[in-house]
Amino acid sequence: MLQSMLLLAALLLVNIFIGIKADISYEMFKDKEYPNHCVVLEDRGKAIIQSGQERRYPGKCAHIVCGLDGWGLVYTCERTTPPDNCEFGDYINFMADFPECCERVVVCNDAY
Repeated sequence: MLQSMLLLAALLLVNIFIGIKADISYEMFKDKEYPNHCVVLEDRGKAIIQSGQERRYPGKCAHIVCGLDGWGLVYTCERTTPPDNCEFGDYINFMADFPECCERVVVCNDAY
């Protein structure tokens, strides 16, 4: 457990220093059928990620880094605010790699 937390803390620090803009959460993906793996439920069943591996989060514009014992870091799109009198629309390319998939259409009200 301590090794897993240290590994994920080190990964988090590296990402801070290289400037990835994302919201980051630390989550449990443990499944007793797959020890020392991260198991993510998806439409087609389970995505099994080995400890130390990373990949796009199934079905989301996000990225997961699997640590030890099922703990993982999940990177999601940075929370931003659209310009005044505008709102975010659909994702421009939801299937792109993270963080490129975060880009969204901005719809503005030109009546002002």
